[in-house]
Amino acid sequence: MFKGGKLPLPSHQLATGTIIVEDAPVGPDGAALYARVSSHDQKKDLEAQLGRLAAYAMSQKLNVVGNGI
Repeated sequence: MFKGGKLPLPSHQLATGTIIVEDAPVGPDGAALYARVSSHDQKKDLEAQLGRLAAYAMSQKLNVVGNGI
């Protein structure tokens, strides 16, 4: 999505390749979680990412309305 210019938030890429997505205010409808890895054999990494995102959302009392993997 970053390379295609389709991210819905301001973002930029570091020289290391890491993509930084800026925070956005969360509206009353809640938040969506998005995680990804570069290859299929990293499924455990993907699950760990989603777990960390879910824990953060809970700690911030965010209503998770969807996720994208």
